[in-house]
Amino acid sequence: MSKSKKMLQASLLLEHEGMLRCPLCSSQMKLVGFASLICIKKHCFDLAKHGYVNFLTRSHQTKYDKRLYQCRRVIWRSGFFTPVSDLISAWMMSEFRVASDQMAVLDAGCGEGSLLSDVRRKVIHRAAHHLDFAGVGMDISKPGIEMAAKEDPQLIWCVADLANCPFGDKQFDFILNVLSPSNTAEFKRMIRDEGVVAKVVPGTKHLQELRRIIAPHAKKQTGAKQNALTHFKKHFALQDVVHTEYRVPLCPELIEPLMYMTPLSWGTTEEQAQWVREMVEPEMTVDLTILFGKKQ
Repeated sequence: MSKSKKMLQASLLLEHEGMLRCPLCSSQMKLVGFASLICIKKHCFDLAKHGYVNFLTRSHQTKYDKRLYQCRRVIWRSGFFTPVSDLISAWMMSEFRVASDQMAVLDAGCGEGSLLSDVRRKVIHRAAHHLDFAGVGMDISKPGIEMAAKEDPQLIWCVADLANCPFGDKQFDFILNVLSPSNTAEFKRMIRDEGVVAKVVPGTKHLQELRRIIAPHAKKQTGAKQNALTHFKKHFALQDVVHTEYRVPLCPELIEPLMYMTPLSWGTTEEQAQWVREMVEPEMTVDLTILFGKKQ
């Protein structure tokens, strides 16, 4: 009989419990009874039956719901973002210590987990020898993490606040932060001395065909990428900047998931949604820049 997702997660947490710290008091945590993480001050966080841990200490309201993450998964599985995970995994392997047989990776703001799962597969495939890939996905959205845990029990998944990450100092070789808010202070605390932070930011052309229809009056943030780069360079020693821009032909089945996978859809009228569905020969532009940096 195969292990339940909860037991698989418990086994992973037991193996890597040294990377965890209590979000309430910052003390070391231990796995007790394959069911709960408890710190020395008795703060307790239980494993959910689907195989993740909720480290939030108060309720959090968000518009990022199950439908949004279901749409993101459809888009990921279509290959829409495959070039992005290709670039990230290739860069990670070129930078990683060749002699090491362990790699610890945190995806901060992982959503429903597709990126981290994809990167894990590609890194292990590229490795010249057996590699213990200790992957952790965290997000403040419970629906996203629940989907991730159901899909890939070979990674650690947790609901947590980016402002108070439940991980100790210098625990990760890589921190991924893809199209998501960041917390540079926490990233610098958690990354190892020779570790790398990879941040993905959108360019002005990203999803421009969709934006023209459902956000035609939105102010064009022409300086957003430059602002992100400037902020990143203040906190990390820039190692590389990789830009990727490509167009993806969309079959009709992908148009609606693409529309509802982003916050752009939150203010969309039904008339605008219908305009998107009726796009003629739809193609979508992906315009992203990946910033790679180390501790200064």
